[in-house]
Amino acid sequence: MDIDPVDDGFLPAVNTFSSGASPAESLHSKVLSLLLAYTSESEAKSLLQQVRSSQTYYHPEHIDGYIPISLLLSFKKMQKLTQDLHLIAQIAATSRALQVHADGTKIRRVTSITTPAAPPAGLSSSAYITAYKFESDTVKPEVALYFANFGVVVDVDFIKPGVAGIKFSDDAGLVNAITAPHHRFRGDALHVEWIASSHLDMLEGKGRIPKNKKKVNYPRRLAGPYPYTCNRILHVDVSGLCWDAIDDASELDKAAATVTTLLEPYAHVVGVSLERAGSAYVRFKQPIVDDLPVIIERSGGIYWPDNDLLLPVRVVKGDEERVYWHVTSAREAKGMIARRRWTVNAVEAVSTGTKRKAAGDNAVDNDSGVDENGKQVKRRRGPRVKSENEPSTSGVEDVLVVQSSVQGAKQHRKKKMNGKKQGKRGKKAAAAVISTPKPDLADMLNQLL
Repeated sequence: MDIDPVDDGFLPAVNTFSSGASPAESLHSKVLSLLLAYTSESEAKSLLQQVRSSQTYYHPEHIDGYIPISLLLSFKKMQKLTQDLHLIAQIAATSRALQVHADGTKIRRVTSITTPAAPPAGLSSSAYITAYKFESDTVKPEVALYFANFGVVVDVDFIKPGVAGIKFSDDAGLVNAITAPHHRFRGDALHVEWIASSHLDMLEGKGRIPKNKKKVNYPRRLAGPYPYTCNRILHVDVSGLCWDAIDDASELDKAAATVTTLLEPYAHVVGVSLERAGSAYVRFKQPIVDDLPVIIERSGGIYWPDNDLLLPVRVVKGDEERVYWHVTSAREAKGMIARRRWTVNAVEAVSTGTKRKAAGDNAVDNDSGVDENGKQVKRRRGPRVKSENEPSTSGVEDVLVVQSSVQGAKQHRKKKMNGKKQGKRGKKAAAAVISTPKPDLADMLNQLL
């Protein structure tokens, strides 16, 4: 039988697998996409800054925007694809968005990196300024006073802790605030940008009162024998009120609380010192009093709630401020001494009150030795009365009283332990008696016989 060499008995194979792009084309596209990502506006700025600050990559031509290919080869993403510098230069030359240097070691963007331009002057008045990096204790009037230097401020609102939204009455104030070279608030830099009012309305519901987590360290200026922080005292004129009719201390406390309530929205109040001459000295936590009178005046002033009386305010400076701190320090020192004396008296009362209470409970007549029921009881010694000429030895007596109380406590614990020991011995003896078998009468007779 003749076999046809063409017909080998197998059907022709049908290959359904699509090879797609060749490995060279796939590598080309991956390297090119990575080069475009590295030369984008967001990445090229950081790469150029790194090149100019490095002694390894710095070259005067880098000022024109060239990035060394050797720097791109140091990244892991590029190392996974290729480590051939000439291959990267060839792939970059095929792109219209990239330009390769004549030596083939550097690449750059064809289009220059654009810098963010200032917003046009014709912005809508509904746009807001957002300022970042405020301290947690910052209040709205302070923010309004700062941005009033650029234009008329209509509204101030805290979007979230440390971020405030400021709205101006016209576009000129908004543009002036954005185009300012730098912003410094309380000595710290602020980051200012603008957003649409719809974005602010979306974030307005997420606002909350920030907590005072970060302490601000302000420079301290010292004056007089007592060190103190200047620019913290505000004088409020309350001479228009009827202070002569107030004789109760509780009413004065209420008046101080009222003054605190009136000024608390502007800044954190530490304390209020009321004088009957018609002066109220308000101490704030932070040294920001220089700006408060202007803020209070722009907000309409502060009025006493009962009779709508306008209360004038002024900043306390110079000798008046020094005298205030001297008087305050003296008052605080007296208060500390009074508390210390009270503590000593309390200790003395606790140490000596036990014996006096025990003597008072039994109601013993020390002279007769007879109680209320007429029964003869053991005579007790009462507290010794000092004579007028006898020198004072209160400190020694207190020490003796404390020592005697300690010794009495030791004796009490000793008696208690002895009682426990005696109780244990008694229990052992009882157990021994119980465990001993009782002799039988027949056994006793047998022993006798």
